Amino acid sequence: MVNTYKQKRVEHSFLAKSLHWIFVIMFGYGVFKQINSKEQLNDIVLLRSEILFATFFLAFIIFRFIYMKKRYKTSLPSETPKLHRIIAKFIRISMYVAFSGIAISGLGI
Repeated sequence: MVNTYKQKRVEHSFLAKSLHWIFVIMFGYGVFKQINSKEQLNDIVLLRSEILFATFFLAFIIFRFIYMKKRYKTSLPSETPKLHRIIAKFIRISMYVAFSGIAISGLGI
């Protein structure tokens, strides 16, 4: 199959790559350290650490979204059909909403 899409490769900055991998590590840490029941939050030290982590995680997601939106338009080839572009944008935004929802729901408890 011949690739008919010609595009210059988008190089992400060191900061963009760092934001990606820091997010992966933070999310992994959050999953690994998750609580088993709400009763564990009776421990005030654990509750504070969970609130701090969720707040930092949410702030990080918002910062990453704003940075990537301002710095990078798209990595899709210009010939990509409009429907594919819309679907890709919807999925990208949905991922940010879902990850933000995890932190927001944790803060809501």
